[in-house]
Amino acid sequence: MAWAGLEPTVYELSGEGGTKVSYATIDIWGSARLQYAGPHGKRTYPEEEIDARDTELGREVTVTLQADEDKDTVNLTLLIPPVRVGEEGAAPLETVAVVTTMVSPLTGPPTGQDYRYEVLSLRGRALCALLG
Repeated sequence: MAWAGLEPTVYELSGEGGTKVSYATIDIWGSARLQYAGPHGKRTYPEEEIDARDTELGREVTVTLQADEDKDTVNLTLLIPPVRVGEEGAAPLETVAVVTTMVSPLTGPPTGQDYRYEVLSLRGRALCALLG
């Protein structure tokens, strides 16, 4: 099959602390899906829970890892740069994900910053495929 020049549909990445992220722009059911496994648990996010937007950094894909009104909220934002795949339908990929912890007003300090950031280095591949 000729894949050259196509935009990838699946991104399989892993990195620090055993974090694994798979993001499909379209799966076999025709929807986007993100799978996360790492320090904040293991979960699959359907399209309705994924905020994906194109920015100057590339595509930013955000999901909420933890949300509780009595605790901090934790989001993961995956940065996906533009990628061109070759004839084999895959290309290597190095990127980052930003884990944003939004400090709860109930548990946070009375002064100081309300958001904390952790940057995760991720490596893997971009594919022209359907994630099942």
